[in-house]
Amino acid sequence: MQFRSDINRIIFSILIALAIASTGLANDAAEKDAQENKKPPSWSFKLPIWVPSYSGDFAIGDTEFGGEPADNIWSRLFDSGTDIDLYFSAIVTYAWERWKIQGYVLAGKFNQSVTFTLSDEEIINVSINPIIPRFYGSYRLADWGQMDGQSRVELWLLGGIRYYSIEVTLPQTEEVGTLGRRADWFDPILGIIIPYRFSPRWKLEVSGDVGGFGVGSKLSWLTIIELEYKVSRLFGIELGWNSLNIDYEGTVQNERFVYDAIATGPTLTFGFHF
Repeated sequence: MQFRSDINRIIFSILIALAIASTGLANDAAEKDAQENKKPPSWSFKLPIWVPSYSGDFAIGDTEFGGEPADNIWSRLFDSGTDIDLYFSAIVTYAWERWKIQGYVLAGKFNQSVTFTLSDEEIINVSINPIIPRFYGSYRLADWGQMDGQSRVELWLLGGIRYYSIEVTLPQTEEVGTLGRRADWFDPILGIIIPYRFSPRWKLEVSGDVGGFGVGSKLSWLTIIELEYKVSRLFGIELGWNSLNIDYEGTVQNERFVYDAIATGPTLTFGFHF
């Protein structure tokens, strides 16, 4: 997985470099606050649906399995003979002035439709059942454009934690029988958010975070790209693409547990703004 290791290093370096460079804008942002009209506090509630494809390496004790799945994201979406597995999320955000806090939880299951290679020989179906909450606070370091929403770019710095509760289960096989474990850990995270509103109804947002740093995961990262259309003042629809990479190794029930994988795929989100 040398390619994914290189991607990890590149994304980590980019996010850290942007965060360091943007801290110099904080003083300018504070001065600009005195000149802007303060917006009242606001709430938003979003319901994303994520359809990911999966690849990675896993181990439970001495049993190792993984690699590329037999079906990719496009076959999962468009092949009528392929089961589609969904991740459902709930996101609650509270924003005021230059601050924002967000709570996020992702839950779903690959229902025996992800196939991997066991011991370089046997093809098996693997059930992966995650629950992943994330909580962070963010501060708007800089912004460019008009406050009326006609054209505006912002730069936010975020920090928080992401918690993982992930169950990996192998079905009955001749080699190992039924085998399953659930691992729990949390990662500190740092990241950035760059929303670009290019019309009153349209907004493009790119965000990413990196975490772990050896506290929980060796390294984890999440990237999100979303295009939002605001149907009304209270309701919007978003299309996007999420990628979540986790590199974790620990001990569960006195056995080695390895979860080194990436899930990536499109999202459809329904948002409500108050």
